[in-house]
Amino acid sequence: MKKLIIVCMLIVGSFVANAQTSPFKGFFKPVENDLFTNPDVMKFRGVDTLKTGVWMFKFDAEITAVQLLYNKTDKKWTASPLSSAGPGIGYRHYIQYNGKPYCNFGVNLLALVGYDWTEVSTANLSLVTTVTFLDYINVGGGYNFGEKSPMIIMGAIVKF
Repeated sequence: MKKLIIVCMLIVGSFVANAQTSPFKGFFKPVENDLFTNPDVMKFRGVDTLKTGVWMFKFDAEITAVQLLYNKTDKKWTASPLSSAGPGIGYRHYIQYNGKPYCNFGVNLLALVGYDWTEVSTANLSLVTTVTFLDYINVGGGYNFGEKSPMIIMGAIVKF
């Protein structure tokens, strides 16, 4: 598991290092407020951003509002509120809304660490893919390696 995480970090690091001329430009920075009005930014992106919008990779942090975890013995989904959080990478589409960039759709890959509020327990690692819409709402699914079961999450994403 550690090797998989290290390999993923190296791959993402190589993308970020090549960010001078790619969609990774500004990976750890907020989206420019003048994304759709500054000719230099529009020229750099290489598309007519006013008509088509622009896709960019950005750093994400997820806080799950509700996590549904499948219990294999009971054959039921169990819900737990505010049970995991973690970082990830998002590929998001931005359009112009009232002169400002607005994320209308995005796809995210997140590594979440789960915890239990009621007792002291070991942390569970989950790998999750989510879809972002309406700028903040996140819904998706993945696999919890600690519980060895699939999961569904619904939450809010904190974007950078």
